Amino acid sequence: PRPLERAGPGIGRRLLERDAEGHRLWLVRVAPGAAVPWHKHTGTELTFFLSGAFRDNRGLYRPGDLREYCGDEADRLECSGRDAGMGLL
Repeated sequence: PRPLERAGPGIGRRLLERDAEGHRLWLVRVAPGAAVPWHKHTGTELTFFLSGAFRDNRGLYRPGDLREYCGDEADRLECSGRDAGMGLL
């Protein structure tokens, strides 16, 4: 498989799918203690957590959890477990 591209300190990602309307599906890996910096969403984003533990301004997420981020909502997602976290978004 292709390696993940670097998307920030401790963050790797791989584009899995893009449709004709521009929707994308990413596989994202976040190292323990690393975080996706504060950012706003311009539309709806669904994140399905595959492994690890993540925390944001709404709470804690574990494997099997689904989180919906809506337009104009700001968040910072941190990998809060001992192991790297993986998710689909």
